[in-house]
Amino acid sequence: MRVAFLVDSVSNLKESQAQHLYVLPLFIIESTPEAETTFSSGFDIDLKTLTDKMANAPKGVKFSTSQTTEEIVRAKVSELVEQYDLIIGIPIDKEISASYANWKLVEKDYASKFHVLDARAVEMIIDWLINDIKGWLNTNPYSREGLDRFVEQYRKKTAAVLFVTDTKPLVAGGRLSNLKSFIIKSLKFHLLISFLGENGKLQFFDKARSTHDAHKLAVKFLKKQLLKHSAKLKRGAFLTTVFDEQTNTNLVQEFDKLLDHSINIEQSLLSPVICTHTGLNSYVIVLQGE
Repeated sequence: MRVAFLVDSVSNLKESQAQHLYVLPLFIIESTPEAETTFSSGFDIDLKTLTDKMANAPKGVKFSTSQTTEEIVRAKVSELVEQYDLIIGIPIDKEISASYANWKLVEKDYASKFHVLDARAVEMIIDWLINDIKGWLNTNPYSREGLDRFVEQYRKKTAAVLFVTDTKPLVAGGRLSNLKSFIIKSLKFHLLISFLGENGKLQFFDKARSTHDAHKLAVKFLKKQLLKHSAKLKRGAFLTTVFDEQTNTNLVQEFDKLLDHSINIEQSLLSPVICTHTGLNSYVIVLQGE
């Protein structure tokens, strides 16, 4: 059976990275008082270009995101069904974007060949999921119900914590109230936001005055969440908007120590579409259980 994977740019993947992988754009909109400019995240704007724009944006310039349209999804699926027996779709988490609904509309017309997963995944988690689905398909006959059950269990084993100091983009995106943003900013807290694969939601859960305390709280929280469903941790990732290599190395070493050197921690830049909401100098630690 010929199988393709169709994702969007929240995965931060490139089609050149693997065979039978196809990527659709999510969009970043730069709004000025005079005009709007739309970029395809990961295609014609990368993280460095976006962060430079955000850092140097004049007053009144705002950045927002927009979903992959039904027409874009439909056009790609209609092309792929001629080449593959099955297209597995993994769009951005439905709790973060309405884009998932557009994918499901297209799925109705190609139900025998197009299977859209409720993966509630973003970033590196999508890459991990693709690789694990390939392994599952090697040992299990494909069925829609069977793969959905696999993904439902998979979600419970993944969690992340986002570290943010600049809360303005989250406020603009409706993630935080202006009052809470003012308190966090004025008291110079590190704001901790959880992402649990089980529900796919971003939720404020704690704050800390020092970076080290924030990291300790995050690792404690992630272990508590994941070890309810897994005997041990399987892998981790550090995703960042920071371009200073030494800073990133130091952060990864600290997380590695807090995790007792128990897993390998991959490193990658955060996708532009997520950075639009998390802002500058943000980073994420992602863990997955066995």
